[in-house]
Amino acid sequence: MFETLTDKLQKVFDRLASRGRLTEADVDVALREVRLALLEADVNFKVVKAFIERVRARAIGAGTVIPELNFTLPPMLVTPETWPKVRTHYQQIVHGALERAAELGDILFSLVNLARWYEIDAESALREACGRFMRRFMALERRAAEMGRALEAMSLEEMDTLWEAAKGDE
Repeated sequence: MFETLTDKLQKVFDRLASRGRLTEADVDVALREVRLALLEADVNFKVVKAFIERVRARAIGAGTVIPELNFTLPPMLVTPETWPKVRTHYQQIVHGALERAAELGDILFSLVNLARWYEIDAESALREACGRFMRRFMALERRAAEMGRALEAMSLEEMDTLWEAAKGDE
């Protein structure tokens, strides 16, 4: 799952790097792909929402300050000169994530063994859980649309209320 997530994110960043100067529409498309990749990796939707909002604000705002690299990236501007620094920063983040993923892998391995002990097919249980998550999230999106609200404009509390309602519908 984490290799797939890394691959998907890498493709998004590669596409962005090849474009040179980015428009707001380019940023929105890339963030949508990142959002979907994170949700498919079963990252909590509240975390995804907050992350996407923060990245969008930094990418489109007055300037993107990356203190660890000691430079400010102008809004929606990625040049061949600045991209290696951004890419290095991204790779450092991914490396830390991969270390955490290895630890999580150990936990997941233990959970699969526990499922076997209870005579539960872990893969089927996971597929069912993913299906529930997707149905609930689509219900959340549908309810938001019925309210005339975009998810991006909703607070985490509002989204949580819709999430709980979607869970209650099952």
